[in-house]
Amino acid sequence: MYNVQKLHRELEEAGIPIVGVSSDGRVDFKDEATKAQRAQVDEIKVKHDSTPDPTPKEQYATLTGLEEKVAFIARQLGLSDGE
Repeated sequence: MYNVQKLHRELEEAGIPIVGVSSDGRVDFKDEATKAQRAQVDEIKVKHDSTPDPTPKEQYATLTGLEEKVAFIARQLGLSDGE
């Protein structure tokens, strides 16, 4: 199974003209897709990570955790007044 949104984005970022993709890996190409571009899809699909993208809430939690770690390190290095 493929993560449809991620695979679609990966193919577009590679410059491959597509109409869409399906979760079983089928790719619908635009007419202008070359043989080389069509062949490149197999390489991208092999490297594809179907793990869902983090939700905005998960992204926020990660950033909050990073901010806390940076603040801690800054305090340890004496680069912060402790606030």
